[in-house]
Amino acid sequence: MKTISTSPDGGRVLLQAEGNVVVLRGEIDHASPKAFLAPFFEEVHKAALAEGLRAVRVDVRGLRFLNSSAVKEIIGWVLQRNRMPPGTKYAIEFVYDSTILWQRVTMPTISHLDAEFIMLDDRGRPTAGNA
Repeated sequence: MKTISTSPDGGRVLLQAEGNVVVLRGEIDHASPKAFLAPFFEEVHKAALAEGLRAVRVDVRGLRFLNSSAVKEIIGWVLQRNRMPPGTKYAIEFVYDSTILWQRVTMPTISHLDAEFIMLDDRGRPTAGNA
């Protein structure tokens, strides 16, 4: 997808999409993050469909805080994608860091919305070499 980038709230948040990679960084603690998250996810969704992407990779490791209203917007995007006919759905892979509390709690829950098409890549868990 073409580059989509926005930084609402004076730069405390960065939302960026390029190719099939979406990056969310900063802290989203706004009372109504729907104002900027819903249009961003809608644009990502439309671009993924228009380009026939089979997967979108969402890197949230740099997102230190995400309030429940923002989680609701991510869920809304996933549910919108879930309503697509099976042959046209794109997979979503969330790259997250389980050492960050909200990510450890929230990402596995989101993956249950569609276990076949929502995948998790936990970059925070120790590997055999660094445990």
